[in-house]
Amino acid sequence: QRTTDEHLGLPHGTKKLANVAYAPIPGRLRAVLGATSSRGCHAMMRPLAWLLPWAAQAVDWCPDALFTKPPPPLSLPVFLSAPGDATQREVAFQVSIGGSVVDAATAFSVKHAIGEDARDALVEAAHAREARGAPVARAVVITSEHADWALQRPGTLLVLVGKEMDCARAAHQNASGLAVARTEDEALREASLIEGSVVVVATQSAPQLSLNEVLAEHERIRHARGGDGSFGVAIPDISGDSVLAFPSSLSGDETAKFYRAWWAVAHLFDDVQEEDPPETPLSCAETCPDIAVVVYHQGEDDTSTRGTFFEISRAVVRGLRALGLRARLTHCVDASQGCAFRDHERRIHLATHNLQVFLDLATMAPLMLKRGDFLPRFSMDVAFNFEYVPNVINATEVAEASSQKTDHVQNAHGSFATAVALATLKKAARVWDYSLANVEPLSTLTRVEHVPLGWSTAWRPHRDLSRLIQDKDIPILFYGTLTSRRKRTLQMLRSNDLPIFHANAQTDGTFAPALDALILSAAIVLDLKAFDSTKTREWKMPRLAKLLAAGAFVVSEGACGVEHQCAAYAEGVVFTDDLVETLQYYMERPVERARVAARGKALFEARTFGRVLRGPVERWLNNVTLYL
Repeated sequence: QRTTDEHLGLPHGTKKLANVAYAPIPGRLRAVLGATSSRGCHAMMRPLAWLLPWAAQAVDWCPDALFTKPPPPLSLPVFLSAPGDATQREVAFQVSIGGSVVDAATAFSVKHAIGEDARDALVEAAHAREARGAPVARAVVITSEHADWALQRPGTLLVLVGKEMDCARAAHQNASGLAVARTEDEALREASLIEGSVVVVATQSAPQLSLNEVLAEHERIRHARGGDGSFGVAIPDISGDSVLAFPSSLSGDETAKFYRAWWAVAHLFDDVQEEDPPETPLSCAETCPDIAVVVYHQGEDDTSTRGTFFEISRAVVRGLRALGLRARLTHCVDASQGCAFRDHERRIHLATHNLQVFLDLATMAPLMLKRGDFLPRFSMDVAFNFEYVPNVINATEVAEASSQKTDHVQNAHGSFATAVALATLKKAARVWDYSLANVEPLSTLTRVEHVPLGWSTAWRPHRDLSRLIQDKDIPILFYGTLTSRRKRTLQMLRSNDLPIFHANAQTDGTFAPALDALILSAAIVLDLKAFDSTKTREWKMPRLAKLLAAGAFVVSEGACGVEHQCAAYAEGVVFTDDLVETLQYYMERPVERARVAARGKALFEARTFGRVLRGPVERWLNNVTLYL
């Protein structure tokens, strides 16, 4: 029991303790890590399950005078102007230590009436700054072994368990305070009383992520939950141990949600190289050529294309190899600097819409359409399109695209299928498209063939993640670009008390193994329409392919008529126009979810991509003409 006047230098914001009855740390916190085999994790979590109602020991703090004040808050300049006024004034957007980026941005947007889009941009910029080390969340780290790990982040309040304290050394390492507790119970109770903090419990194994990454993950999840921060997150590592992070305000809240964030460490798993089962070899009129599957990027700063086409590109390569062809994957990051092509290869071009960003500096027209020496062999091979194409194509705009200055890389619907992108497709010898809904309008413009996606090992989640992730911590998962329509839909669903977790709410995208982990952790995966004007024509098979291969239960927005291409998967995906009622129904029916998901997986696996590719590839390599 502490007598307050005898204690020296409490850290900023610490409550003094005297005859205090402590609220319990939730017992569910212990259950989060109950399945792990780590002795360290079990030892650290045991105290969280018990309530010791009276403070029987003291926690000794170093004198406050030794420590400098915490680092300054995150601060970003924002330039504002009144409507119709060209003059701008600079206003500082700040997040205090222990504050939330989302809460601060919301308050700033209300005060200055900047609107939701500007608020979201501000949140994104602040998170980017925070990821580089800006100390927003106040961290109280409880550890027995990893003081150096914790103190790599300036401003940490460090609580050691059963250790002698070196106050001067901690101050020299930019801590904002240091204490020693004799037991984990004592340390946790003390940390729970430091307002506005995120408590981090480090286990006996060396944490795989930095403290800054742990705190950033907690904030990302907060944003994914729509700003609700009442949850804890366990960061596992490959051996099963975890770092646990939760707000100090969580103490006593037994209804709080907890996540085991395998997605935060999925990048640490070794890549698994697999091939698809062999099909009957494809025959060519002459010797079959080597094939390069080329993914075009928008330049060095493009952060999303590689992830967006991660599975698609590998599925195409593996499907070709299953047919006995020699195929490789290559990325052309900056087409203006040339691509790593080989003269003897034929090519299948992916993400060709990205070529529209490379401009002739004299005219600002796209190089792809302006100069004949730019990717000269593009016109000999196949462009495989995965962008939504409008119902009606303006042929005049496409014809004039080569002489027009390029201002936008998205059309009025939000798709990348602009007039320039469509004119680029027209330059290819033939076009493949995954969606029947795109084939009809494209057929008015160029030679196009429907090539639906099929099953491949490339779509399967990482096998180690499939083995390790057993619990469905995420009730309803959504991932994808937050278009205006999707934003309204998510707001509507949340207003109906549906717990939507938007995985990439503050990033350019979540891809590959991290996305695998999220999908495996979700009870329901939500597939939403992106655009207002497409009605039921949107067909998100590139998204569904990954979900079906993972055995996920999917609710997809939009009715599915018998004449539509989605009809093939109607037994394995729930298509609906009533999202609220459908989600509420299936949240309470895990057995029914499992049955539908298993059927969807089986339907997808019955159509291998090698079998799908056989006809289109034979016609291409044997120069069979496609007619308009």
